[in-house]
Amino acid sequence: MKNSFTSNDSKYLLTVFILLVIEYYLTIDIPFFWDATSKALRAGWIYENNFGSLIVPSDMNSGHPPLWITSLALTWKILGQSLWASRMLLLLINIGVFYQLFRLVKSLFDENVPLILFFFICLEPTLLAQTTSLNNDMLLLFFTLLGCNALLKNKFLLLTIALVGALLTNLRGIYVFIALGICHFILNKNHYLNYSKKQLYPYLIGIVLFLIFAIYQYSEIGWAIITKQRNYSQHREVASFQTIFKNALAYLKFYLDFGRIFIVFPTCILLWKYRNSSLNFNKATHKTFLLLVVFVIVFFFGIVPFSNPSGPRYVMISYLLVMILFVNLLYDEVRQVNIKKWLIPLACIGLITGHFWIYPPKIAQAWDSSFAYLNFFPVERKMQNYIDTNNFKRIQIATYLRENINDPANTKVKTKVFHIPNPDLDKNKYMLMSNVENSMDDATMDTVLNSWVLKQKFSQLGVYMALYENPNY
Repeated sequence: MKNSFTSNDSKYLLTVFILLVIEYYLTIDIPFFWDATSKALRAGWIYENNFGSLIVPSDMNSGHPPLWITSLALTWKILGQSLWASRMLLLLINIGVFYQLFRLVKSLFDENVPLILFFFICLEPTLLAQTTSLNNDMLLLFFTLLGCNALLKNKFLLLTIALVGALLTNLRGIYVFIALGICHFILNKNHYLNYSKKQLYPYLIGIVLFLIFAIYQYSEIGWAIITKQRNYSQHREVASFQTIFKNALAYLKFYLDFGRIFIVFPTCILLWKYRNSSLNFNKATHKTFLLLVVFVIVFFFGIVPFSNPSGPRYVMISYLLVMILFVNLLYDEVRQVNIKKWLIPLACIGLITGHFWIYPPKIAQAWDSSFAYLNFFPVERKMQNYIDTNNFKRIQIATYLRENINDPANTKVKTKVFHIPNPDLDKNKYMLMSNVENSMDDATMDTVLNSWVLKQKFSQLGVYMALYENPNY
């Protein structure tokens, strides 16, 4: 039986788990980076206050539920407040994610698709990058995959856990909740599930527990979900028509970026043939297609109309479903047998090259969505050594770069002592720049690049850090 585990299945999973453990040791010193730094600060507050409250103060609260930051704080309580302990938690979640992904692949791959192509699905660039990021996205993906598997297997207890977990991990869990609900309805309508009233219970339990969280948060800080902090609330406003249009283009770019164009483009071509009503999807392909369409549409309307900056990591489940659909389509028709012999290897190469896609400095890039960002840390160390060796006063160095957190036990200690640039550029003596930040506006960048003196620059595989001196200071 396809859905029963075989010895080969165990070998595939064991291989992936071993690779995840190796990755753990290779990245054990990689700090909290980008958005993950805010999670470290919040988890640190919970830890330092000895779990007296799971709701952090308003000045550092973006409204997201606290499951991930509480899990971090609890891990520190057990193993010590350290980077290696944080990554141990991530390792366990990564193992859960790939186990659930394997179960999904087994459910959605057509009967004649060899399961070894599970490794092809595992090549998704943003998924791989997130296995190294101490953010909450892998935890959210775990509950999303668990929810999909629970739906397909009619496992209502697991569906309840998935829905509650998604809602308490991140506010984007609301989109997952909605998408799974719509998928549930559509799968019922297409007779892939047998309807019963108890199918509603997981959703009712999820809503009730999420409301309990909202009430708890309101009782602690006087607001829930919609934060009063301007730096967060402005990201949840309805966008202007121009911004919505830009967001729509960015959303489309998510599906083409980091090598995914090698999957999406041929998938669209393969789907085009099914416009003819005489051709029908097989059962596995049809279920995959339905799930994909629902998630793509729900995420579109959850992301595009709002001002919140979004990233490719938000929609990882959609990329995985696209890849499963791609494989199913290649094995669906006899006429495509010759195509897959070269198309799948080409797609593999394309996905691997995605980790080397570096855009010009003026184009914002999702640096936590491919392994490219790992090149930043050796470059940063070289620049730090250069600054220290040449006795530059750090208080005179301005930068838009976020401060990474290397030691969760010292989240309040500012080790870099760099300052935010003065809007009047003439009042900045030095500027520390890197393409691993998206905050500097084009005018400021042009001024620094064209008028200031380059003191030192380090780069690795397209990622760079440069120190400039103001000649007019």
